[in-house]
Amino acid sequence: MRASHILKMIQAGEDDETREMAMMNTLRDRVIAGESFAELASTHSMDPDTAADGGLLGEFSERDFPELFAAPLMATPVGTPTEVLKNEGVLYLFMRDTEHPQRLFTFEEVREQVQGFLLQQKQLTAYEDWIQKIKAEPYIQISL
Repeated sequence: MRASHILKMIQAGEDDETREMAMMNTLRDRVIAGESFAELASTHSMDPDTAADGGLLGEFSERDFPELFAAPLMATPVGTPTEVLKNEGVLYLFMRDTEHPQRLFTFEEVREQVQGFLLQQKQLTAYEDWIQKIKAEPYIQISL
């Protein structure tokens, strides 16, 4: 799936939470009425990394999405925003932009991920070898 979000931080205080929740529900209603989720995310999201890109989070499989949000996101039809979700003082509004059928990826599609994984494995092996070498060398400290 390809997902987007609008993120809103809640300031301390019940009045602030009520006001921000109302605003997020208004944004949800505006998307349902036909306004662009991307434009609203660009204007209202407090996540600077995604706001500039219309709230776009990227493409995920269902099990790659955080468990807390996966169920409500998957229960909502594509193109419809979720209910406003709250977690640890942050309000979220998600939407599945598109959904692709399951398939096997081509090597070209995962080349960078495979290279990153292999590099990480190689670094980990080199680090472990270095630690073993250091442990095998005697260490003597003479204090006067």
